Amino acid sequence: MTTTLTYSGTTLTLPDDLFWRDQHTWSPVEQKIETSITGAVLVDVAVRTAGRFITLEGDDGHAWLTYTVVSQLKAWAAMPGVQMTLNIQGTAYTVIFRHHEPPAVDLTAVVDYSTPDAQDYFYGQLKFMEV
Repeated sequence: MTTTLTYSGTTLTLPDDLFWRDQHTWSPVEQKIETSITGAVLVDVAVRTAGRFITLEGDDGHAWLTYTVVSQLKAWAAMPGVQMTLNIQGTAYTVIFRHHEPPAVDLTAVVDYSTPDAQDYFYGQLKFMEV
């Protein structure tokens, strides 16, 4: 299935072999435990409605992005509050960039060129959060 990222009518096709690093570390259950002044345990439990981290990764051997895609990702990341639709394996997520863990778009050139061409390749991490 195709992995895509869409914002304002523009859709980027991302490599299908990007690895979702934190796919299985998120839980929809939030729990807080406190002890009252009487010594009783107070448990507060709720369902999270958002906040799931989605970190997509590639390395120097797979999941490369072209310079054209990288340029568009960087442009979107430079706009505060951009909400995008990330489609992974047929499931759509509304996401924002995780700017609180900079850089949100953390990419490295496969081969360093002083002037990258549109088809030069990059790899690294894309950090999103579901909203």
